[in-house]
Amino acid sequence: TEHTAMAASFEALNELMLQRKATREYDLSRPVPRDVVERMLEAARTAPSAGNLQAYSVYVCTNDPLQDAASQQTATATATAVAKPAPTEHHHHHHSHGEHTAPTGWAVYSRDWCNTAPLVLVFCALPNKSGEKYGSRGRNLYCVQDATIAATYAQLAAQALGLVSCWAGALDEDRVARLVGAPDGERPLALLAAGYPRAGCEPAATVVQKKRRHQEEYVHFVVHTTTE
Repeated sequence: TEHTAMAASFEALNELMLQRKATREYDLSRPVPRDVVERMLEAARTAPSAGNLQAYSVYVCTNDPLQDAASQQTATATATAVAKPAPTEHHHHHHSHGEHTAPTGWAVYSRDWCNTAPLVLVFCALPNKSGEKYGSRGRNLYCVQDATIAATYAQLAAQALGLVSCWAGALDEDRVARLVGAPDGERPLALLAAGYPRAGCEPAATVVQKKRRHQEEYVHFVVHTTTE
């Protein structure tokens, strides 16, 4: 029946969400295939956005898994260690298919694992694009929502495609923008590091309930009335 099919779809999605966890250990010998990246980007493209403006850009950054892993492990990811790459290392024009080899030092505070990820998607908000239609609320909020919802869709897609991932938000926005060659006006908000799991870090076969607050702690039911 239709109800049974809907229930099965929900259970599959729920299991996927429960299996997803922040994973920072990647198999450096396995690059993420281009078709897998494309599927992640397509999932992000389907995300809802204010006024359907899709006020964000995505930079696809790949590390060469055949590089000396030791040199990557020793790379420092603090803001002070990040150098501006040469012009040939990045594209100046933003588009979802722009790709380059990421520098070894991401401008992410205390997040060395970002340097070893075979794939990093950088999600940038476009305040001006949203602001043209929605003013200050678009510049300060809607574009942020657009970018982060898209990143969430991409992360769930990564999980469904057999990857593991970790979201990084504690970053130096100006330096990340320079690393990927983002033009003025774009605001890097999230780095989604992803790759195939290192041996021993695979998702558990049995779904383990995550430690989360109970609904009673944060859910409030409001009965709508026509009077104020």
